[in-house]
Amino acid sequence: MTPEYLETHYLSVRYWVVRTLLPTAFILLLVLIVIGFFTGDGSELNHASVITAFFAAYFVLIRAGHLFMIRAMHLTLKKEYAAVYPKKLASLPKNMNRRNLGFSLAKIKSDLIYQQRNLT
Repeated sequence: MTPEYLETHYLSVRYWVVRTLLPTAFILLLVLIVIGFFTGDGSELNHASVITAFFAAYFVLIRAGHLFMIRAMHLTLKKEYAAVYPKKLASLPKNMNRRNLGFSLAKIKSDLIYQQRNLT
């Protein structure tokens, strides 16, 4: 994996919109339709829609924060370890699970810091 591939395929806003925002909005709409179907008068629909929308927004914002943290770590590694970071990043598989991405970058950062401390 290259830094450019990581930025375009995992750490971009487009990736977040396609993988998080759109599916969450679709599921939210389906849940609201199902709730509306089962509640006839609509008074319960307002309460259920507020609760459901809150949890959907919470999920979307948590995922955005997670992506922001991973992107910040990536940019820091790219700036501070410009010579070694692409070599370490090349050891990661191209079809990486996004749950493991933050852990993998943290492991790379830990290894680079450990190597730097042992050299001095």
